[in-house]
Parts: sequence; C-alpha cells; structure tokens
Amino acid sequence: MKIKGKRSFVNAILFLVLTMICIGAIIINGYNQRLVVSTILMLLISSLYFYWAFSTKGIEEEIKDYADERELLNAMKSGHTALKITNLICLVLMMSFLLIYSIFKIDLFLIVAITLCFVICLMFIILIACDSYYEKNN
Repeated sequence: MKIKGKRSFVNAILFLVLTMICIGAIIINGYNQRLVVSTILMLLISSLYFYWAFSTKGIEEEIKDYADERELLNAMKSGHTALKITNLICLVLMMSFLLIYSIFKIDLFLIVAITLCFVICLMFIILIACDSYYEKNN
C-alpha cells in the first residue's frame, strides 16, 4: 500500500498514540467510562485517518499538481500574514491580562497571560523549525 495523504497518515499515528495512552490510563487507574468512550472515539478517528491516508490524495499533493508559482506565493504570503496577526493578537492579549492581573491580583488572569506567552513561544519555535526544515529540503 502506498501512502497518498501524508498529513492524514501523521494524524492517524497521533490518534493511535493517544489511544494507547488512554488504554494505559485505563490499565493503571481502572475502569472509567469517560476513558473507555474516549478510547473508542480516538480509535475510530484513527481508523478514519488511516483510511483517508491510503485512499485519497492529501490537499498538499493536489495543490502542487494544479497551482502555479503565483498562487503558491499568494498562499505563502497570506499564511505569513495570518501568523503575524495571530502572534500580535496573542501578544496584546497577554499584555492586557498581565495588566489586569497587576491591578486586580486575580490569579486567573496571570494563568491566562502565562498560557498566551507559552503559545507565542511555541509559535516562534515552530516557525524556526519549519524555516530550518525548508532551508534544508528546498
């Protein structure tokens, strides 16, 4: 069998790993109805992604077949702009929640600010990793 959709295959593997983690949690903690339902749902989703990975072509592969250079450049520019806007929104919200925390001293606002800071750092790390990947492979 040939993998036609790489993203679907990776998603299937991720959901399969999550299924195994749920099975491990069931073994360690004993029977829990929520864990059993989650395990069954993730197993179904994983099998669906495996079906898509081996039967249908992924969207990236289809775009490469039909898009010209100008369309790819437009898609790249719009993705970069969307990332910049999302990063700016997260930064403004983080600073706002830090300001609100400093005024009212409610711990919830600090937790939200730290979470948004983590998201910004994660976006930066992913951006560097993608950049280095494409520099090596293109």
